[in-house]
Amino acid sequence: LQTPFSVIAGLPPFTFSLNSGTLPDGLSLDGDQLTGFPTTAGSYTFTIGVLDNGGNIGERTYTLVIDKGQQFIQSYSSTLL
Repeated sequence: LQTPFSVIAGLPPFTFSLNSGTLPDGLSLDGDQLTGFPTTAGSYTFTIGVLDNGGNIGERTYTLVIDKGQQFIQSYSSTLL
């Protein structure tokens, strides 16, 4: 998995962070992307934050559902508002 987050406004460059919650085992936040391969089924809720070059901040909370059988992401949206 290599899924980028996008920002719809602001001044680049952007700095992304995991503000709260837990990413699924096997996934990590690398710059503006979730990378890796989920290894444990379950529902995971986390908040990704973004800081732009002008000091503006934004964040969004996501819930990823990892299927036990094939361990794939069932739903995901990557736009930060």
